[in-house]
Formats: sequence, C-alpha cells, structure tokens
Amino acid sequence: MLKISNDLYGFENDINDILHIFKQYVDYEQTDIEIENINLENKVNIIVTFNSKKYEKSFDLTGDKLEDKRRTKRVLKYLLYVSLQEYTTLSMPWGSLTGVRPSKLIY
Repeated sequence: MLKISNDLYGFENDINDILHIFKQYVDYEQTDIEIENINLENKVNIIVTFNSKKYEKSFDLTGDKLEDKRRTKRVLKYLLYVSLQEYTTLSMPWGSLTGVRPSKLIY
C-alpha cells in the first residue's frame, strides 16, 4: 500500500514514474511504501519507508521556490528509486531518469 504525506501531492506523477519502472518486479499491493516530507524552517527532510526500512535525505532550502521544488522532486525520485533498487536487486541502465529525454543523453 502506498501512503503519501499531504504536502507531496504535487509529485504524484513523479512517484508513479519511478513505481512504473519496477512494476513487473514488485507487487505493490503486497508491499508497504510510505513517503513523508518534513519541512523545517530552512531544511527539508524526505523519508521513504519501504517494507519498514527507512531511506532518508535532508537538504537546505535556498529560498527560491522553483529551485526548492526541483530539489524536492529530485531527492524524492532518488530515494524511491534507491529503495526499489535495493528491494529488487535490479539496476536500470538509466537510473531514476524517466520519460523520453533520457534517450537524448545517449546521443
């Protein structure tokens, strides 16, 4: 079951992109995934709990809302990818990159 904290509701598509990468290897109905975002004064702490194992990363806010949203998105996708990678013992050749743009990196 997937639980997402209230202040991460703008990131559903990004979360689904990462979950989609591993969908043939993970039965999401049988696994517990909880994603939390804890905003402190000048710091953000993102916690991904995957089957009772916690993956946590903190970073400082810059004050620029757009840059802070980009960093939150990047950290969120990275932590979710790392937790699924460790669970499945699989590593995708493009990592946590999704969409059609990663193919441009090859050319």
